Amino acid sequence: MSAEDLRARVLAAAKNEPSPPREATVVHTRRAGQAATVVTLLVFLGIGGMHLHARPEGLVMGSAVGWGLVAVVATWIAAGRTRSMLGLPRAWRLGAALATPLALAAVWFAVSPPPGELTVPHAVSVDLVCFGFALALGLAPLAAFFVVRREGDPVDPVTTGAALGAAAGAWGALLIDLHCEMSDPRHVLVGHVLPTVVMALLGGALGARVLAVRATRR
Repeated sequence: MSAEDLRARVLAAAKNEPSPPREATVVHTRRAGQAATVVTLLVFLGIGGMHLHARPEGLVMGSAVGWGLVAVVATWIAAGRTRSMLGLPRAWRLGAALATPLALAAVWFAVSPPPGELTVPHAVSVDLVCFGFALALGLAPLAAFFVVRREGDPVDPVTTGAALGAAAGAWGALLIDLHCEMSDPRHVLVGHVLPTVVMALLGGALGARVLAVRATRR
């Protein structure tokens, strides 16, 4: 069977599969979001919660607002509902997967003082601690996205998964930035932004397994 024939069969199966009632879908989405929020907040509080430390207030507020907007936009592109069950066009989702970490870096450099003023010598292990925390903070949102969109993309689940991973990574980046005392450019890029790239790759890898629509055997 050719790839086109298989795709046609999968699309036909998805079309014939009865859609769940809208009310059930809303409740399912709300519960997944609530569970992810609770778990993420517990992780955030577990690592110490929010701290201003000695960082400039303008940097903290600017990065929080900017990264929050990036996370919201990335989530809307990756998981937002449209008239089509597939969501926004593939180019948008691919763009979100690729551009989200770049947007985080751009926002941070836009609101931060000159790099030399913030550079602090430190061990790579400090970067890796935040790297791990940022991944941990993004896992619950990623799981919620995948639960809601499970077997929901018969066309390009890898791209959708990557976009969902980038969105989840952006939320993790926002929270670790609110927690961390470091403003060194290397630390922010490695410990706060790079995890978003890893989450996008993870989302793409999981997308083919979790998001792909499978033909129902009769």
